[in-house]
Amino acid sequence: MDLGVLSGFTSSKAYSVNSSGQVTGFCETPVGQRRAFLYTNGRVQDLGMLPGFSQSEGNRINDRGQICGDVFQSDVAVPPAHAFLYSQGVMKDLGTLGGQFSSGRDINNLGDVVGVSELTDNKTYHPFLYHDGGMTDLRNTVLTSDAVGAADSINDRGDIAGAGFIYVGGIMSLFNIDGWSINSQGEVVTQIYSGGGSAHAALYNAGTFTDLGLPAPNGQEDTVGTATPWCINDSGDVVGQGSTFTDTHALLYQSGKMMDLNTLIDPGAGWILQSAHGINASGQIVGYGLHGGQTHAFLLTPIS
Repeated sequence: MDLGVLSGFTSSKAYSVNSSGQVTGFCETPVGQRRAFLYTNGRVQDLGMLPGFSQSEGNRINDRGQICGDVFQSDVAVPPAHAFLYSQGVMKDLGTLGGQFSSGRDINNLGDVVGVSELTDNKTYHPFLYHDGGMTDLRNTVLTSDAVGAADSINDRGDIAGAGFIYVGGIMSLFNIDGWSINSQGEVVTQIYSGGGSAHAALYNAGTFTDLGLPAPNGQEDTVGTATPWCINDSGDVVGQGSTFTDTHALLYQSGKMMDLNTLIDPGAGWILQSAHGINASGQIVGYGLHGGQTHAFLLTPIS
């Protein structure tokens, strides 16, 4: 399903889908101005804006319909930029750890938000947890190591995965990897590098890394390709993207098998699915691709 765009915008990308099929991401104008959206009941809704900022992106949505994301001026990765929490129709500025930059990367079903923030204008960045109305520097609490970076994902148990670390069951493990998504069992998807300069998606579980062997978009293993996993659900299904020098296609890893999502849809639908960023417990998948020559957000729903 093409989720369309907000009025005045020409493209869209979807990043997350909850158990009710609600979706968040952003729409973009021809000159690159972005606005966060909520898709629900067949309608794309503008999340609005916070004072002092001109652009926004929705990063994750929980099962309560709460959304975390970022508001910014010129670029989402450049100060000034702040993390936000959208709940019951209201967008709230989560502030920072003292600097001009923060980014809300994930939200669990308790409303806890994790991300990364700049300290007091000194270009030092620490992972944060936003809980019960306050932002905590995780580097000073549970992630007491200079090696940890941004917190990218949190589950309902409070397990966290991020840049350089995985924190599960109260135990922090340091790795030279990025943990992009963690499910309720503490399984984490990341990326590992193999011979020939290729990068493969991998699953971390209880101290063990498993190479998922995600193929390049042509369906064959490609030593110069990369496979990036963006999300894992509680069934262990993984979505992401596979890239070579010429193509990027959305991928699904399910029941030990990797599939190019483009092979699972009607070839006459006019889509080239480029990246899958979210998957819920029902197997619904969101991401973006080319449809009619335009980059649009999509929502896929299993037919069986």
